[in-house]
This record gives sequence, C-alpha cells and structure tokens, in this order.
Amino acid sequence: MKKFTLYPGVSLTVHRSHKFRTSCFSVNLLRPLCREEASQNALLLEVLMRGSRLHPDMQSISSATDDLYGAEIGILLRKRGEVQCMGLFADFVEDSLVPEGDIFQKTASLVAEILLDPYMEQGALKEDYVLREKDTLADSIRARINNKQSYAVRSMIDIMCQDEAYRVDRMGEEEDLIPITAQSLTDHWKKVLATSRVEILYMGSQEEDTVAEVFRKVLATMPRGELAPVTTEFRPHATAVKECSGTLDVTQGKLCMGFRLGMDCHSPHWHKMLVMNAVYGAGVTSKLFQNVREKRSLCYSVSSSIEKHKGIGLVTAGISFDQYEEAKTAILREWEACQRGEITEEELSSAKAHLCSSLRTQKDSLGQTDDFYLGQAVAGTEETMDSLMEKISTVTKEDVQFASQQMSLDTIYFLKGGQA
Repeated sequence: MKKFTLYPGVSLTVHRSHKFRTSCFSVNLLRPLCREEASQNALLLEVLMRGSRLHPDMQSISSATDDLYGAEIGILLRKRGEVQCMGLFADFVEDSLVPEGDIFQKTASLVAEILLDPYMEQGALKEDYVLREKDTLADSIRARINNKQSYAVRSMIDIMCQDEAYRVDRMGEEEDLIPITAQSLTDHWKKVLATSRVEILYMGSQEEDTVAEVFRKVLATMPRGELAPVTTEFRPHATAVKECSGTLDVTQGKLCMGFRLGMDCHSPHWHKMLVMNAVYGAGVTSKLFQNVREKRSLCYSVSSSIEKHKGIGLVTAGISFDQYEEAKTAILREWEACQRGEITEEELSSAKAHLCSSLRTQKDSLGQTDDFYLGQAVAGTEETMDSLMEKISTVTKEDVQFASQQMSLDTIYFLKGGQA
C-alpha cells in the first residue's frame, strides 16, 4: 500500500495486487454530514451520471464504457460516522488482458469528465436532468419505509442522536429536494469540487507511480479552495436510558437497542470491541443467536453491529409483539454475562474465526476492499486487514470482558403494529 498527495486535499491510496482480472478505483468527495446538503449531494451524483459535455446523455456514456471492454462506472453514496462520502466507482479489465493496454487511463479520464465537466445548458446543469432525478430520488427516499427493520433503526437513531449530525440519512429527506433548482445544484456542485477533501482508492496491478501520474493528469482542473471540515463527534457514554416506541403496519415487532461503546476506531482497544461484538451478537455462534433465538425462541432474528467512526453499537431483533419485555431482558442479560466474563473458549474462538473469515472474504472482493480502506481513510487510521487479523488473534476473554464494560445502554426502541 502506497499513499500520495496529488493536490491540496486530494489523496491517493494504491493497493497493488495481481490477484484479480479486473481493477477498480473510487473517487470520493468527503462532506460534513448535515441536513442542509445531504439531499443535494445525493441528487448531484445522479445528475452528473446523466451526461457530460463530451457524452451528453446516458446512452453516450454507456457507449463509451462499452468501448472500454464493458467497464462499469457507478455512484457511491456512503455514510461513515458524521461524514457523507459521495463519489464515483469504476471497475474495468486489466490493461495486460487487452490489446490497447490503456483501459485504466481512459476509464480514469471518463470518470474525471463526468465529475468535472458535466453537461450544461446556459451555464447550469440541464434542468430536465435535475427534475427527473429529483423525482427518482424522492421515490427512493419514500421507499425506505418498506424495509421495516431499517425504518426502526432510523427511528431509534433519531432519538438516540437527536442533537447529533449522525441522525441525518445519507440520502437526505424528501422535503429538502423541493427547493433545489438546476442553478442552485450547479452552485452546489462548484462548492463541492472546491471545498471537499478527496480520497482516491485504487486496487489493481498498475505501478504505484503510474497510477498517481494518471490521476494527477485527469484531475488537474479540479478547483481547490478552503476545505470543509469533516469530523465525527464522539460521545463515549450514555447519560440516561431512553425507552420509546412507535407504530406501523407491521406483522412482526422490531426491537432496536442503541449503545455508546466507550471507544471508537481510534482507540488502541478497538480490536477487543470487534471481538466483543462477535461474541455478543454478530454471527450464528454468538450469545444472542444461540441463547436468545435458538434456545429460548424469543426472536425471529437477532444480531448486533458496531459503527467504528461514531462509536455506537446496535442490537436489532424481530419479535412477537407480546414478547417485548422478555426479549429485551434476555438480550440485555447476554451483555451483562459478557461484563461478568462469562465467555466460553468456544464462543471466543468462534468469534475470532468469524471476524478473520469476514476480513479474508473482504480481501477477495475489490468492492469490499475499497469500502474497508475508505473507512480507514475517513478515520485517518492506517490499519490493514492483515494487521487487524493479527490483533484479533491475540484477544482474550478478559479483553472481551473489558470491552463490554466500556459500553453503556442509551436507547431502546420498539416498532409495533398499529393494533398491538
């Protein structure tokens, strides 16, 4: 892995590998997650993909990628802590496998063209593109309610992080789309280009210096100004437990619990929290799955997850409406068991095996590798998958107990049916 600074605020990380027949890269513009611009950022990506000056519509962009042996270019809109990561992703055949041998350079040029030189009419992004993509994005935002578990999690986060930027959804809100015009979105595009920290990630067989030179060339016209700060507020402990509920037309109750972890990915103990989460609720060998779901049949589904940038943990469960109290108590008891150090050798070894297997799977996927190292870039950490696996292998039962003791319960949310 080699890192470059191409321009002020523009960084490139190259992961050289010969194990894939395709290469990929992503160009990510990091924005502060906030209600004022979340929907604009989501909309802007969609409009940029509609056409550039040289390729003014989606058909001509598609034709250009066909000429690049079927290269794929797509949109990335990710939320990492309180940072909105907006950008473009490209997957393309290795140069060594085609006669021309310059697919990487041409793909990078096309991505830069889409980002820096969009199709304009009278000095603004095409109005028809903006209006159509507003409608499409509004449909996507409205459709979030169809995933009841995700809806419950968002409702819980709204309560838990009510005065924190983390509550903002990566797509924004439908009502925030209404005032956006072609001109205002054009102005926002110019601001985003000039003030965003940019993280470029490349995975493939090209020489590191060659990759850096290509991106320096294709991004030479990117404006640079004073960069918008991108940070995440870390709150280590809950002040009091909030317990709330909501109703929706659901046939199964959705129970969500939010924890403050007492640490985030900058902590030297973070690898212990990863194992703690795996022991507690991530995977089929976890305490929640084995004891709450399998042995006691209190949940249709149950799992835990952690967000390393924000330092929060989530437990989600699908339950019967009348088993709320029993399921809630059982889920918390498994956490308390971890705090007391009641962890078997089998639970510990299975958790570590689960985590290392997941990391090895990520290494075998270009997209998942990109996602992992974007998270590292956002956090400003340099942990690799291999070094993280080495740390995980050293975790003891006492380490898991220590990590669980740093956690504090913040919010309990129950989504129940309208008649429950």
